[in-house]
Amino acid sequence: MSELGKLKPDEFALENLNSGHLCLELASDMSWDRFPYFVNEFLNRFNAILEKQTDAVDIRIWEIVIEGERIRCVFEDFPIMLSLESDTDNGDQILKRIKEELEPI
Repeated sequence: MSELGKLKPDEFALENLNSGHLCLELASDMSWDRFPYFVNEFLNRFNAILEKQTDAVDIRIWEIVIEGERIRCVFEDFPIMLSLESDTDNGDQILKRIKEELEPI
């Protein structure tokens, strides 16, 4: 099964960040090793480009570009969480569309 196919739509949640923009929480059962496979599938599915990879001891923040908007794909090791974060109004709209598109998986 693909990494996108392992997502559970009942875990999806759009949350507001302190910046006022959106965060789309996707999964609480991702792993450090599976994260790159998830990102690769995500890039292919949404015709996105990986711009930057930042890995620390307990977090991975990979910046991707979708429809010209920079979105952060974040994996936190504790508590385990996979999410997408936006910094712009257009990015917020993209996250809403991604949530709608992924829900039927």
